[in-house]
Amino acid sequence: MAIVRKPGGKSGTVRIQQTSLKDTIREWGLTCYPNPPGNGVHKISKATAALWRGRYPCEIDPEYKPADPKYNLTVITTSAIGWDDAGQLMFVFLKGDDKREVLSKDAQQKALDSLPNFAWSNCDNSPRGQLANPKFGTLNRANWFNASEAQLSPVLAEEVNGGLGGRWTLEELGASTHPKQAAQNKRALQHVKPLIAEMGNRFAEVLPKTFGHHKHKMRKIPPDFRLNADSPFTTYTLLTSAPAAIHVDANAIVTPHTKVSPATPTYALMTTVAPSDDYRGGEFCLVQYGLAFKVRPGDLLMAATSKHEHCNLSPVIGLKYSIVVYLKPQLTSPKVMQNYLARNAK
Repeated sequence: MAIVRKPGGKSGTVRIQQTSLKDTIREWGLTCYPNPPGNGVHKISKATAALWRGRYPCEIDPEYKPADPKYNLTVITTSAIGWDDAGQLMFVFLKGDDKREVLSKDAQQKALDSLPNFAWSNCDNSPRGQLANPKFGTLNRANWFNASEAQLSPVLAEEVNGGLGGRWTLEELGASTHPKQAAQNKRALQHVKPLIAEMGNRFAEVLPKTFGHHKHKMRKIPPDFRLNADSPFTTYTLLTSAPAAIHVDANAIVTPHTKVSPATPTYALMTTVAPSDDYRGGEFCLVQYGLAFKVRPGDLLMAATSKHEHCNLSPVIGLKYSIVVYLKPQLTSPKVMQNYLARNAK
């Protein structure tokens, strides 16, 4: 852990735990938030952000516009890294371009070709929202939000949730909200796995110690329950033009039963694929800090989404797919795994 001297003589604790992270900042030309590295400055309190869960920003302020200077949003369009107000790593954003490829075009194309073959579920019926305001929910009003831009024919907002923990039998690994469609999703997932593997490889390269924490947590989970053998992910979420309201990720939350320290939270990895560049909107935002990201095809965002409220700022106009992978630390509990296997003993 490094101590960084801030302007004005104050020192802040920053979790630059490893020399490799400093090397990563230099190698990738990451812009630091804050700069110089230190404890981040939140723009609204954690308590306020929690009260906003389940709503879209425009519901909190009907005049809300992401580009309005009065909201003091920082829109991040280049590769960057940031820390929260406790000095804990909050995100790394890798921006792909013609000079440096973050995720290969071949893997993106394979995923794009296969994504329509999943068993998609209309977000109107989404079960997600346990940690959002029950009156509103996380995804079940995504179609309403997209239509709020007066789109004549908005793309239907849909989701697929799969991986260990989403269902209760090994055969349903990769199931959507409709377990009987598990086999369909498993077949389609095979062609998305090369992209997921590349996401994991970048994770290992850019954040080796954090990646190591995830791999260590995975040691208690049998290989059959991993999305990829070498990647520390148990679970995936796929979204079609589906903007999410303000929430934290319940599926990745660290609880006392996981025996995992909150000092090393799990990180979700997300990217976007799309058939063309003519879609817009759906900027990802870390609400408490006012940081917004335009995650375009070929980009990779790694963020502590189980700790920090986040959302999509604006409706999605056009077609885009979001691919999100993460580790469910609840499933590293020996008791949870024992119960899981006992319920499915032949």
